[in-house]
Amino acid sequence: MKANNTGISIKKTTLVITAVALLISVLLILATFDTNARYSEVHATTDRYIQWQKDASALQAGSDYLTEQARGFAETGDRVYLDNYFTEAEETRRRDHAVARIHDYVGDAPAYRALAATMEESLALMDREYYSMRLKIDACAYDVDDYPEALRKVTLSETDAALSPEEKNALARSKVFDLDYRGKKEAISAAVQECLASLEADFEGQRTQTAERLNRLLLIQRILIAFSIAITVLTLVLILQVIVRPLNRSVHSIREEKQFPVRGAKELQFVAETYNTMYENSQEQKQSMDALLNNMPAMSFTKDAETGVYLACNQAFADYAHVKSPEDVIGQTDAQIFHPEAAAHFAERDRKALSMDEPLVYSEDVAERDGVMRHFQTTKLKFVDPAGRLCVLGICMDVTDTLAKTQADAMITAMAADYRCVYYVNLDENDGVCYRDDPTDPSQTPVGIHFPFQERIAWYAENCVTDLYREGFLDFADPDNIRERLSTQPIIAYRYLAKRGDREYYEMIRAAGVRRAEERDDHMVHAIGLGLTRIDAEMRETMAKNEALAEALAMAEEANVAKTAFLSNMSHEIRTPMNAILGLNKLALHDESLTEQTRGYLEKTGDSARHLLALINDILDMSRIESGRIVLRREEFSFSGMLEQINTMVMSQCEDKGLHYECSLLSPVNDYYIGDDMKLKEVLINILSNAIKFTGPGGSVRLTVERTAEYEDQSTLCFRIRDTGIGMDKSYIPKIFDAFSQEDSTRKNKYGSTGLGMAITKSIVEMMNGTISVESEKGAGTEFTVVIPLRNSLRTGSAEENAIDPGSLRILIVDDEEIVAEHGRLVLDEAGIRADVCHSGAEALNMLELQSLKQEPYNLVLMDWRMPEMDGVETTRQIRQKYGSEDLAIIMTAYTWDTIREEALAAGFDGFLAKPLFASSVVEEFEHIVRRNQADMFKEKHLASLEGRRILMAEDMEINAEIMMDILSLQDAEADHAENGKIAVEMFEKSEPGTYAAILMDIRMPVMDGLEAAATIRALNRPDAKRIPIIALTANAFDEDVQRSLQAGMNAHLTKPLDADHLFQTLEELIYEAEHGSQ
Repeated sequence: MKANNTGISIKKTTLVITAVALLISVLLILATFDTNARYSEVHATTDRYIQWQKDASALQAGSDYLTEQARGFAETGDRVYLDNYFTEAEETRRRDHAVARIHDYVGDAPAYRALAATMEESLALMDREYYSMRLKIDACAYDVDDYPEALRKVTLSETDAALSPEEKNALARSKVFDLDYRGKKEAISAAVQECLASLEADFEGQRTQTAERLNRLLLIQRILIAFSIAITVLTLVLILQVIVRPLNRSVHSIREEKQFPVRGAKELQFVAETYNTMYENSQEQKQSMDALLNNMPAMSFTKDAETGVYLACNQAFADYAHVKSPEDVIGQTDAQIFHPEAAAHFAERDRKALSMDEPLVYSEDVAERDGVMRHFQTTKLKFVDPAGRLCVLGICMDVTDTLAKTQADAMITAMAADYRCVYYVNLDENDGVCYRDDPTDPSQTPVGIHFPFQERIAWYAENCVTDLYREGFLDFADPDNIRERLSTQPIIAYRYLAKRGDREYYEMIRAAGVRRAEERDDHMVHAIGLGLTRIDAEMRETMAKNEALAEALAMAEEANVAKTAFLSNMSHEIRTPMNAILGLNKLALHDESLTEQTRGYLEKTGDSARHLLALINDILDMSRIESGRIVLRREEFSFSGMLEQINTMVMSQCEDKGLHYECSLLSPVNDYYIGDDMKLKEVLINILSNAIKFTGPGGSVRLTVERTAEYEDQSTLCFRIRDTGIGMDKSYIPKIFDAFSQEDSTRKNKYGSTGLGMAITKSIVEMMNGTISVESEKGAGTEFTVVIPLRNSLRTGSAEENAIDPGSLRILIVDDEEIVAEHGRLVLDEAGIRADVCHSGAEALNMLELQSLKQEPYNLVLMDWRMPEMDGVETTRQIRQKYGSEDLAIIMTAYTWDTIREEALAAGFDGFLAKPLFASSVVEEFEHIVRRNQADMFKEKHLASLEGRRILMAEDMEINAEIMMDILSLQDAEADHAENGKIAVEMFEKSEPGTYAAILMDIRMPVMDGLEAAATIRALNRPDAKRIPIIALTANAFDEDVQRSLQAGMNAHLTKPLDADHLFQTLEELIYEAEHGSQ
């Protein structure tokens, strides 16, 4: 077709343009291909050059390395240099590999031939290096047979072989160090560099040629692209002028029923009529199909499998999607129509259907917008539409009512046999229906009649449930509570007392979900079965049994409380005089004027008292175990430290009795574990003490430790204690862990015991989730096996790194009994621990305050429980209000603390110790507290620098002032001197806030003393008056002097003569606290 009778021929024009375009395309492809080839050639050339450089470097490095190792062997004779040499020469062979690769790249080019000739000279140098090595081997008198074959083949000349070792050493060294050797090495290196330069010149020539060709090709490529763009533009213009515009006018004329203004109008008319007919037929078919789909009760839809776009759907699906018509769905995706979670769920189901060869059928619960749950059954299958697209067809039916009816009928039928009346309840709609009624209850809703559930429940509770149970009944029947409880339980029930007229009886209401919560997508129950049944006889029988059990339990608890109270009182009444006996015995033994006989009597008295105390402790421990009052620690402890303490104690006892003791680790164990080391130590010491007791002189006791298992953060440790003692009869072994059990309970038994030790040991082991067993043979010995699980600790290192030095402790003992307090001080003093004593809570508070003011605070307070006026618990409360728990630990000392434990911990106690006190127990408990609280009682405090600080110093003695100013200058601090307190107040008042970092105040001064001056400064109305540190410097060292300084508002009280370091530390600490707040 032409544009007009004399116009351009569309066909010919199209052919010409097509031919030109094809020609340009072919030329463009060829140019592009050639360009890529040139690019590849440039990259290949560059890669070869880079590899040449690497190979040349490797060649040079290999040669230098051989020289270095040969010289090293010649210098030292160390076999390592020789081994390195031959590894490089015979195995690594960097030089040979580099030369081979260069030949692969350049062939037999002149540069390569020169390089190959150079390598021949290098091989000659290697022979020289071999000769040097052989000389060194002979000089050092090494066995040449131990060296590589290449060296064994080297034969020394007769002259060289006859040289002395020193001459051979010198000759070996000159072979690789003289001028001739170095000249040849340099010649080889120069040849390598010349070869590399030649290769680089060749590379530059190739690169230049390739770049020029590449530029020409790129220019041709740009010209062809320009031609291609021009042809494309010309084609578009021709299409617009010759085809598109006439066609638009033709279509417009068809719509207006006018004649076409171009040739070929009849052909266009025919095409239009044919199209219109086909369109009308397809619209009729579409309307019929839409009518069929829209009248289907099920939802139906089709999707594009690749894009997820809806291609068609019926009105039912549009209603489900909450849009007006299917047209609003078509062209959309699930993500555009539904909630993201629902869209993702639908997409996942589509993917599963596309992966199957048969239809995918599934059921699920879906929440409507109003929150009502509906149950749908969906079928999805894949198919290919006429356009060749892979699609998904889906049909979805609402089967909620059918399913609910089926499930309800099944459940109700199952319940009806056991209940007097049964109901089906829809919780969402507050609707109930009776499935089975009670013919004896005329007030009940008849079978098949629907009723409002909550209103009916309220009526039943008001009229048929007694007052005591009514609130619980209504709470049980609340729909929200039913849903919540059925989400975790399959069936719920409530028992209550029902009433009918004058008759009362017990009844039970039970509910179960028609479908379990976990079976639904929203994990909620929406419908339940509800049943009521009489349980009067069973309930009354159960109540009678429970009442009897409650009475028996109350009697047992009363008896247990009475036993505990008796044992506690007995312990206190016996321990009190026992403590005095031990204390006085200890004090008496310190009298150096005692005769040996009297000292022996006192020592035996002490031993007997301690034995009696151990018996009392066993009885009290057994009582605590039976009443469940023993609490295990879960604290980090040093395992090696615990074993060391055990070994020290046991070793001493074995040496006294003439026994051999051995402790060994059969496998690696951790440095630290988490558990109760005191109880574990008690178990092991108890067993070891028995082993020592029942083993005669010359025998042996052995302790082995083994880690038998480790899982995640838990380790299982096995302890075995074996002795060669008297052993046990096989018949007694099953009874060994019974309380008060002894194999020989006659009076002739020479091994005295209460029979509680093994019972206590077994109870402690079981509390720790462990096991204990025993094997024994009469006359051959006994072996105990204790298996204990312990948590692993991440901490490592020795226990010594974290142990507390007793000498660094400062302890305050608070006890109203003077003998007990003095005994405690004496025991601690023998262990090198400084301890002060006071006898009341008020005195303790005062001493704590005084020591803090002296900058010598206590680390630990040992607080008695029962004291007059203010007991230990109240005193501790007041201490904790004033002092934190980081720098001060408080331990209760008492004979028993079971009844006060919780109150004591709440008041601020950190631990408990039984009287009488022992230094090791005090240190051990203190270490436990520090580890448990992760506190550092001895950490360095934050310090402020004194450099550049101004200090106000009030001192009436000129010489003292000059000395103090010189001392402060050692820290680069400046001091302003005031001759008395009044001048000091005036200087501070006239200064700008922050001028002075601290005030050093003498106490005794004319005009105004230091106490009055400090109080005056504290009363000033300026921001720094309350916080500036004021430190008393005085010769007054009595406690009442310190107390007066505290009352005047001073922060510290230092006594003369001053220690400079102590003064600096006090100033640095107090200045930092004033500037940053108390840390």
